[in-house]
Parts: sequence; structure tokens; C-alpha cells
Amino acid sequence: MMINRITSPSMRFLVTVLIVFTVAGCAGLTSFKEPKVSIVDFRILPISGFTPEFEIGLKISNPNKVPIILQGVDYTIELNDKTVVTGVATSLPTILPLSDGSVILSASPDFSTSFKVVRKLISQRSMSINYRLNVNLDVGTVFPVINISRTGNFSLKDLRKMTKII
Repeated sequence: MMINRITSPSMRFLVTVLIVFTVAGCAGLTSFKEPKVSIVDFRILPISGFTPEFEIGLKISNPNKVPIILQGVDYTIELNDKTVVTGVATSLPTILPLSDGSVILSASPDFSTSFKVVRKLISQRSMSINYRLNVNLDVGTVFPVINISRTGNFSLKDLRKMTKII
């Protein structure tokens, strides 16, 4: 009985249309381009306790024709392969299609790990620090998480310029 329903011309047409729309919809999902994330600001906030706090400014460029509705973000910062900062944020903007948006993250370092990194820098008399920023953007259900990683290095002289405190 079910075979007779599918073989009728109207049902075949309906099934064909559904298949075409499903394939077209999936094809649209694969054209989603990864947003570009840049660190545009990094500063130490006024110290109000034992642990310093930082603000990390990110610029997120959306190369897509649809908005990126940020549900949340979690991030880590590694210095010389040691995780020194971790954090999450949920009050985030929507990045409009084909545009840039700014996100400010507040962060506090893991004091114990940070101390080990500083101690190692002093013992090695190193003037260069390698960093890695890992950002996981939660953009909802269609593309649940976009993982982005940026690496680089800077000198202690650069750090003095960035913080304007040291």
C-alpha cells in the first residue's frame, strides 16, 4: 500500500522536491567560512587584590552572508606551552554579515602556573615568550562550536609597551 502512494505522480514530485531542498540546504551549510579572530588589545586592569586581571580585546570578522549569533565563548592563553589563563563569557554581540565585531574578555591568570612560567623565563634569561590563544566560539545549533587557535611570540620589551605599567 505504501509503494502505491510513492509511485503516484504527485507523491513522486513531493518526494523529489523534499530531496532537492534537503540537498540544497546541506550544501549551504558547507559554504560557512570560519570567522577570523585577531587580538587587538591586551591590558592589565588596576590591581584590586592579589591576582591581576586582564582585558583581552578580540576583533571577529564574519566573512559570511549570515550573522554569527554568539552564544558563548571559552578561551585559554598559553605562555611557553603552559596554560596561564582560562575563561568563559556569555554576554556577547551578534556579528553582522560581512562585518567586524568586538568582544572584550576579562581574564585572571592561574597564579601558580604563571609563577612557574616567570621563574622559567628568569632561569633561562629568555627575552622571548611564545603564546597560544585558543578560542571556542559557540554559535548555536547549526555550527555548535568554532575552534580558533592563534600562535606567536613577543619579547619582554613588547610586553612593556602593551601594558604601559611595567
